[in-house]
Amino acid sequence: MAEAIGIFDKMLAVCCAPDEITINNLRSCLLKAGMPAEAARVKEALCQNHNSSTSLKKKSYRESTNADIPIAVY
Repeated sequence: MAEAIGIFDKMLAVCCAPDEITINNLRSCLLKAGMPAEAARVKEALCQNHNSSTSLKKKSYRESTNADIPIAVY
């Protein structure tokens, strides 16, 4: 769960807003893991994205590949 929260935070930091399905799945997992405070924070982030006049815009794949997000390579 810590890794999922970290990825979520990095997505927000680079203005790559997760969609509603992603947020709802993350919240569900956080609640099942007994982390209601984190689930509430994720929900709040979603609400801020939808209500903000400067809401986060999704970046294209090309724009988001330069982000400092680790990836697994096999």
